Amino acid sequence: MTKTSDVIDEFASYIDWLNTLSGLDGSTWEKSIATDKWSIKAIVLHIAHWDNHLLNVIVPAVKTGEAMIFPEFDSFNARATQKAKRISLEKRCSG
Repeated sequence: MTKTSDVIDEFASYIDWLNTLSGLDGSTWEKSIATDKWSIKAIVLHIAHWDNHLLNVIVPAVKTGEAMIFPEFDSFNARATQKAKRISLEKRCSG
């Protein structure tokens, strides 16, 4: 079983990694990481979109004894990538 402190350490290292991205210029932030792959921005927003769903839907459901019901992955992921297209460099750095 994973200790709470291990989970917190993992999240802390993820936050440290995210902070390294604040130094990226706009073109790097928007550039696909490889042919037919998402940009760094889309990847980060994808992770954030899932984190939000897990924290606000899945965790509360589990706490009340309900089943974990996940959305249809393709459309859920598409919403994250659409949101990424609308977020500017200024929004990323300020928010």
